Amino acid sequence: MGRAHHSTPAAPGRPLDPRSRPRAIARSNPETRRVLARWRELTGGSRTPDTARATLVACSAGADSCALAVLLASSGARIVLGHVQHDLRPPDQTGPDTEHVRSLAQALGVGFALAQVAVPRDAGNLEQSARRARYAALAQLARDAECPYIATAHHAGDQLETLLMRLMRGSGPRGLAGIPPTRRVRAAGGVKLTIVRPMLASPRTLSREVCGMLSCSWREDSTNADTRLLRNALRARVAPEIERLCPTLGERLESGAESLRAASLLLEREAERVLGTASFQNSSAMRKASIPTSSLAGVPAGVVGASLRLLYSRLTGLRGDRLPARTIGRIASAIADQPGEPREFVLSRVRIRVDARAVTIESDAFHAALESESR
Repeated sequence: MGRAHHSTPAAPGRPLDPRSRPRAIARSNPETRRVLARWRELTGGSRTPDTARATLVACSAGADSCALAVLLASSGARIVLGHVQHDLRPPDQTGPDTEHVRSLAQALGVGFALAQVAVPRDAGNLEQSARRARYAALAQLARDAECPYIATAHHAGDQLETLLMRLMRGSGPRGLAGIPPTRRVRAAGGVKLTIVRPMLASPRTLSREVCGMLSCSWREDSTNADTRLLRNALRARVAPEIERLCPTLGERLESGAESLRAASLLLEREAERVLGTASFQNSSAMRKASIPTSSLAGVPAGVVGASLRLLYSRLTGLRGDRLPARTIGRIASAIADQPGEPREFVLSRVRIRVDARAVTIESDAFHAALESESR
């Protein structure tokens, strides 16, 4: 993962007063009160004192994470700003980002923790590799800082972009449930931590409003302007119009995601029953899972899809709906046909084979192990 560096909290009062103005902002605005209430709900509920909610805020130096840092620091809980510096951008960009987060931590009188990581260039999708490295580093920082919670600044705009991308990919109910409000992760030594996203129902405009009210500056990541990347293109060209048409988008997405998570759980319970006949084989070079074709024949299409996705997820370690709907449909058709000749479907380093006896999924063991680290 790389080296981790920590500094002790600085005295409050520089360059803004963390004991008055942030607290006043948090109390005066309904949206900021909602963020704090959601954070408390996700970190133990109303009976837990703020002193028991030690939280590492994933702070990139962008407006979203700076605003979240200010709001959570206003609670009086023990807060640490965790910054991950990776090697995908040049030092003349990452260095100022790091110093910006360090200065914000000093101004707020909270802790600061830094991790430096090298992103593997030979492990498939570079963005996914960077995300895995970042979350692994944040988990280690939180463990070292004795923070059971890691707060990220994902907001309703991020949720919308994620859902649009998954719609385009043809995801099932689990994928269309979007970004979850919480997720459990493990740090070194098996320490269990919880990622919380208290801004998930908040509009994307909230962060800049908070920063503006406090004259709190932030830094822009130049890669966010690259519209060759799908998420950036959706953010620039599609999401603004949807958000304009639906001012209460955050609440709507939260409600819809909750319903889809419930539907997904029901499908996965049925899928678990179906997968009772599955077998798994692991070796140093390959991971393999098989399920008798007869176990899937005559099963409702939604359960077949959930079973295939769950089997694929268990084999590769990938979370969510990673099998596109089109591929699921083709596999389901092959199962219904009971083919005499095997049919194969290849996705990245994963091969799916359907014949009259079984549906078999094989994955490169090194690839699967890397993906498992991101769960």
